Amino acid sequence: MKAMLKIGVSFMFVLSLLGCQTTGGPSDETLLTELLNSVRDSLMAQDIDGLVALYSENYSDSQGANKAAVREGLAGIKASGFLEGLEISLENVELVVNDDGTATATQVQIAGGGFSLTQTYTFVKEEGSWLVLSAETQGF
Repeated sequence: MKAMLKIGVSFMFVLSLLGCQTTGGPSDETLLTELLNSVRDSLMAQDIDGLVALYSENYSDSQGANKAAVREGLAGIKASGFLEGLEISLENVELVVNDDGTATATQVQIAGGGFSLTQTYTFVKEEGSWLVLSAETQGF
């Protein structure tokens, strides 16, 4: 009986190891969803440093802003009170992992203080982690 128990436990241990090996961890879609949730949570908490930490050092947008400019701009927006009462919806977001090693998230809805806008994020995977590479805004 003890021998059977030992064999059973050993077998289950080996199966669990094989399961971890074959799954390779969370999917890119799961990691990107977690990143989007972190972006949303940082914005809602008005945590500028936490938000900018999610940005690639290679961040650039169509306005020519880099990571430092984003930090400065967000600090100004926060100081003016525009981050108060934000509502951010990820309900209609479409995530796509592209063949070039990037990913996009469209339809991120942000509203508050008399404005409503939609953002599209481009992400890049650096050292195993997805980061924001650019963000484009429509409808401000």
